[in-house]
Amino acid sequence: MNPLQEIARLLLNTGVDLYIFVLWMRFLLQALGADFYNPVSQFVVHATSRLVDPLDRLFARKQPPAGVINMRRYRPSRWSIGALILIVLLKLLQITAVSLLIYGQQPPAVLLGFVTLLNFPFGGDAIFALSGLLPLVLTFYLWMIIAGAILSWVAPQSPAVHLIFQVTEPLLAPCRRLLPNMGGFDLSPIIAILGIQIAEILLRSSVGKLAVLLGV
Repeated sequence: MNPLQEIARLLLNTGVDLYIFVLWMRFLLQALGADFYNPVSQFVVHATSRLVDPLDRLFARKQPPAGVINMRRYRPSRWSIGALILIVLLKLLQITAVSLLIYGQQPPAVLLGFVTLLNFPFGGDAIFALSGLLPLVLTFYLWMIIAGAILSWVAPQSPAVHLIFQVTEPLLAPCRRLLPNMGGFDLSPIIAILGIQIAEILLRSSVGKLAVLLGV
């Protein structure tokens, strides 16, 4: 791989992974009913609306016909199907683009699906050192918890703090229930981070064995 190819791969992977990170934010904020008027929420919505909104409208539930009283069947979904579809499509395009850039050919379907969903980067050429969507979710929550813990100490009035709290609370609340009363100290982020790291170790071991079986 020459330096220009390496630079192009770095820029491509960084750009795509950052946008996927924003798309995960869009999906979670919408699913959790986060504050739409928060400046961070506004940035996420504006950064994703042009691509996500048309897909969401495509998969939205139909409006109830005139005279229908039971609205439960027709209520709008809080799940952004468009964001999920776009995340998967971007990952597929990223893997294909890197393969064409480095090897001049499209990767086989088995490798494409493996890297898209499960791959933990091992550093080998066969999987292009790309991280799959499942590891990205774990990494996303890891950084959200760390950012929330730091901001709660150094900038508790930041508009990002409340938003991060809404995203991470479904994960931190069960951890908090496992801990005794610590007199005002919240150690649930430490428990959650340890849990994520343990999950990464177990998944990396399982995925490594699967990679050997698939020959990738």
